[in-house]
Amino acid sequence: MLVVNCYGRQNRIYHNHAFHAKASSDFFHFAILAALRENIAMYKTVADPLILFTEVIARILIALYTMAAPELKHISSADYLALERASKEKHELFQGKITAMAGASLAHNEIVSNLIIKTGNFLRGKGCRIYTSDLRVYIPTSESFTYPDATIICGKPEMVDDKQDTVKNPTVIIEVMSPSTEQNDRGAKFFNYMQIPSLKEYLLISSTTVFAQSARKQADNSWKFDELKSLSDILAITSVDHEISLKEIYENVVFGG
Repeated sequence: MLVVNCYGRQNRIYHNHAFHAKASSDFFHFAILAALRENIAMYKTVADPLILFTEVIARILIALYTMAAPELKHISSADYLALERASKEKHELFQGKITAMAGASLAHNEIVSNLIIKTGNFLRGKGCRIYTSDLRVYIPTSESFTYPDATIICGKPEMVDDKQDTVKNPTVIIEVMSPSTEQNDRGAKFFNYMQIPSLKEYLLISSTTVFAQSARKQADNSWKFDELKSLSDILAITSVDHEISLKEIYENVVFGG
């Protein structure tokens, strides 16, 4: 455990000791320079030395984990949460590895916006709510943390701790696929989501063409799949008794060339 002590106050930033022992000094110096160069504007504007120093250390450690060789990327849940909460950027911890969250296309954002607005209006007063990608979801079986594009929770959100930023009881998870995420969204990520006891539906929406896929948990714990490919098709979110057409989902969406 690395303890940063500034002006009599402590901020704990955890790190993996095995990784620390293996990382070379050259790599460490490279990570420091990369973190500083990418965030130079912030370092010039932050007035509080404690906030500045804590943020710098968090960014450096995350840079180390993110850029390390595969065998050095593994990090515990406690380490990840400590680093993530100290960082201004978002990173997923999936199957022991940290991945920085990249920006999304306009089409991607239009789709998410349409889903949030239309589904959110429908759910008002019904005991379920839809949340944006700023809400972190915990997958206990693989000790993973993800930021789905949209998450529906019915009933009271169950948090992993008192920080109120990570839930463990999603009812529906929605991911908008891009070319770089489609394989993972359809494969390893879905397999891990399936292990969340509360999850009833997993919805995938393409951001490059008109396409949606739904996976619904059955009474025998198997999953049933449906695909939609026409704007006139209706996507049923059965666990919350909601229906939305692909025409509504793709409203104002212009696909890139």
